[in-house]
Formats: sequence, C-alpha cells, structure tokens
Amino acid sequence: MFSRLGPELNAIVRTTAVTTQLSGAPGANVLATTARAAVNIRLLHGDTVESATRRARRIIADEGVELAVSHASDPSPISPWHGEAWGRLARAVRETLGDDVVPTPYLQLGASDSRWFTGISANIYRFMPFHLTRAERDALHAHDERIRVDVWLRGIAFYRALIASS
Repeated sequence: MFSRLGPELNAIVRTTAVTTQLSGAPGANVLATTARAAVNIRLLHGDTVESATRRARRIIADEGVELAVSHASDPSPISPWHGEAWGRLARAVRETLGDDVVPTPYLQLGASDSRWFTGISANIYRFMPFHLTRAERDALHAHDERIRVDVWLRGIAFYRALIASS
C-alpha cells in the first residue's frame, strides 16, 4: 500500500535506487562506445551494502556491465525511543512545535551526517523540526531549495529548547 501512496512512503518500506548521473556519447551526433551511470542507493534497515550490490548484479544480469561501489555505508543502528534522551527530545517537541505534534519513531528517508556519530552514542535522532510543504520537500537538494522564515525560526526554537534541557 505504501508504495502506491507516493515516493516518500514507498521509500519507508524498501531500499531505493535512483540514477543520479548518466553519461555516454560526447555529442548529439556521436554514437556512444561506453556509458556510465551513478546510482544512489538508500538502504532500508536490514539491508546491507553487500546485499544491495548482490541484488544489483542479479538484476543487471550482464557480464559486460561493470559494477563498482564508490561510496558506501550500511544503515545506522536504530536509536531507542524510550529513556532520558528520547524524553528530552519529546519535551522539546511539545514545548516548541505544539501539542498536536506527537513525537513518534519513524524512518528518516535521507542519509545524514548523523551516521558518523553512532560510534559515540546509541541515541542518534535524525529529526528535522521544520514543517515543510510538499513543494519544499521536493526542492531539497535542488537548485531552488528553500524554507519559509517562520518555519526556520520555529525550528531554531526547537533546537534551543533541546539544548537547554540537556
């Protein structure tokens, strides 16, 4: 069902692969002798770089296609949604984002720098306190990426409350 409700919900239930770069012939009137594609794969928890690579090789099923992993990391561990750290996060949400926002564990769809912190803490919460419109979410990492000022300021208030409670 999630896969039919749009790309965001689809990405919550499966590993995704998106071609982000393509290259081939050097000109419009030149036949390509080789082609290259960069594919960004976001792993669902439970998948690994190794399992995704094996799956890609099986799907491509062509010995003439070279497959190379250039940058990779396995999914980060799941952080606990109980305890002192979670409580501080939940309090900051209630204090700054309102009672109608319920702190709930979920899967963050994008990769983040937080993966580098898993060696120093079991409580790595990938939380974005910004209520983005569909257009704003679609523009993430695009040439017209933007956020409304009032949404930005509300997010800053969340981070202040979180830091103050720590």
